[in-house]
Amino acid sequence: MVTSSSEALRDSIAAMSTIRSLTQRSGENVLEEVAAVLQRLARSPHWRATSWRAATPSEELLYELAVLAGAPSLYLVSDGQGVTSPPHEHGTWTVIAGVSGNEANDLYRRVSGSRVAPINRVVVGPGESMVLAVDAIHSTEVVGEGPTFHLHLYGRPLSELDGFASRVFAKHD
Repeated sequence: MVTSSSEALRDSIAAMSTIRSLTQRSGENVLEEVAAVLQRLARSPHWRATSWRAATPSEELLYELAVLAGAPSLYLVSDGQGVTSPPHEHGTWTVIAGVSGNEANDLYRRVSGSRVAPINRVVVGPGESMVLAVDAIHSTEVVGEGPTFHLHLYGRPLSELDGFASRVFAKHD
């Protein structure tokens, strides 16, 4: 018997084939097309009854779905209630799509040195997505009841990014 987790993983691998083909092209709308593919994946009914464990309060879980050296890589992230991240950058483009729960993303602009000021808040809920440019700075917060499950797609694997502490910013007073 095939489980929903297996079907979700199969769907993820198929979506990544499309996404990796899209990212080989140039053009202004490529990441928006990628976001549309990721949104369709996030809306799949296979995510509803998976065996991936949801995070408990204050816990963060990261599941590798389709990771390839030097290439766009996909992760399933579950954050529990109370989880936040400080303002940070990735150094690569990012697309986030909601499977369940709500993740608030506060976007920032550089003020001086390693200080940033907030400019906007985008809440990514089920079936919604957002695109972050290579130089985007954001923080995250779980909002609402229960844990989240979100698909996080990065332009390259997390293991190839600089250490998290080196990508964190201080909020400007």
